[in-house]
Amino acid sequence: MTEEIIIDGVNVAECEFYTPTCVSMHIWGETTKTNKCEENHNCYYKQLKRLEQERDELKKACDKCKLFDIEKTNRDLLERIDKLEHENKELKTWLESKEKQFKHLIEYNQNKKDQIKTLKFMLFDEKEIPKDKFTMMYRIAQNERRTRSHRDLCTNITKKYRSKLEEIREIADKCKECLNEDDNCGCDYLRIVRKINEVLS
Repeated sequence: MTEEIIIDGVNVAECEFYTPTCVSMHIWGETTKTNKCEENHNCYYKQLKRLEQERDELKKACDKCKLFDIEKTNRDLLERIDKLEHENKELKTWLESKEKQFKHLIEYNQNKKDQIKTLKFMLFDEKEIPKDKFTMMYRIAQNERRTRSHRDLCTNITKKYRSKLEEIREIADKCKECLNEDDNCGCDYLRIVRKINEVLS
């Protein structure tokens, strides 16, 4: 096996133009040592060897990549994402059902409180409270219960409308770049968006 001769990071032992260090004798008696290979840092042979080294490194990197199945990894990741999205939908559905149950319990509790309040009025002695005053207090309690129920209904409807308006505004924000200012339909659309922003602000 040929002994390696490393110059400028390259093995030049197989270079046909390589010559060992030359010793020159000058007429005035001095000697000098020269090595043409060391003086030529970027000859064609060194360039070729550097490219071959880079090629070998890239080949090793490619061989490592072949051991890693990118397509299979992508499929596994996509399956995992689908699974997580499915679990997320299930959790959202579960959360919505629990929120409805909680809301129902609050309404049920409030109704019972109103009934207790009404029954307390009915337990008063008619001698202490005139009949007309008792009737008026009973009606007030009933009206309060109806008013609260209507207010809750309006609040729920308002929340639904706001939610839909939020969805419309999100879509509108994404579509702004697609609208042409010279297009009347686009102008009307932008006007509607401004109205939505005024309502939600």
